[in-house]
Amino acid sequence: MVSEERSFKPKAKVDYLRVSVTDRCHFQCPYCAPAVRKLSKHADILTFEEIKAAARILSRLGVRKVRLTGGEPLLRKNIDALVRALKSVSGIESVNLTTNGHLLLEQAGALREAGIDGVNVSLDSLDNEKYGRLTGGFSLEDSLSGIEEALRLRITPLKINVVLMKGVNDDEVEGFCLKASDLGCDLRFIELMRTGENDSFVDRYFLQAAVIRDRLKERFHLIPSQRPGISGPSQDFFSRDLGIMVGFIHSNDGKKCLDCTRMRLTSKGFLKRCLFSSGGFDLRHLLRSKETEEEISDKVRRFTLLPEILQETASLYHFSMMQIGG
Repeated sequence: MVSEERSFKPKAKVDYLRVSVTDRCHFQCPYCAPAVRKLSKHADILTFEEIKAAARILSRLGVRKVRLTGGEPLLRKNIDALVRALKSVSGIESVNLTTNGHLLLEQAGALREAGIDGVNVSLDSLDNEKYGRLTGGFSLEDSLSGIEEALRLRITPLKINVVLMKGVNDDEVEGFCLKASDLGCDLRFIELMRTGENDSFVDRYFLQAAVIRDRLKERFHLIPSQRPGISGPSQDFFSRDLGIMVGFIHSNDGKKCLDCTRMRLTSKGFLKRCLFSSGGFDLRHLLRSKETEEEISDKVRRFTLLPEILQETASLYHFSMMQIGG
């Protein structure tokens, strides 16, 4: 393992930071929420000022895009203030957010005023009863209303993320395409990701995105996207029939690792080069020390150059998506 780790070097330069602003989420999505929730103490969570300082440090190293995740980021009080703070950081070109959409209706206006550059909304069913079962009793209409309000306020791009589950929502994929087309937003289908915490669920419900892609190609005439400069794991297609982009994310596509441009900052301040790596860098400790940002930046730079274990499998490191961010 050590020799393989030493020989593996990502080709892409990191320019994208995903920040988990909280490990709390009110939803109970079965592939995400851990069996036992061990929530962090308030004092252990990074403050907004610390997150802003982290963004300043990482912007010096090439980070240009920031995405706020959770848990559910809209549970973090005054999240719009953090958006505004990050937008003021020199070098940061865009600040986006991923949410379950339940609180988006009431917060979309504040996010728009703060300058949010885009929102992804997780939505795994268009059937209200099924949606309630998957989320732990929440209403589909609340999330749809949040999406509609965000679009009304012209918060774009707005993407709907659908986690594929065999026998659960695979009968809805055409409906999702039509709904996204009606709304005028892009759509992405995502394979279940094995985290060690959810193995039995993944074994039972895993569905290859390629199966759905081939099915939708027949009906909606999907054409591979030619948009330049698109980074990330999504394989994107444009449908003239729908007038939207439809993407597919393969959860265990090792080919994407070499091109990965992402870094993750957990809510407790751990900087991770890879979602699946058990290693990381304790940035919170340095942010709360007497070291200057220049000194911290130098240490972070050395960390980002290390050959991380980007090919590690989830079986080597157990985690929950709710706790570390997607």
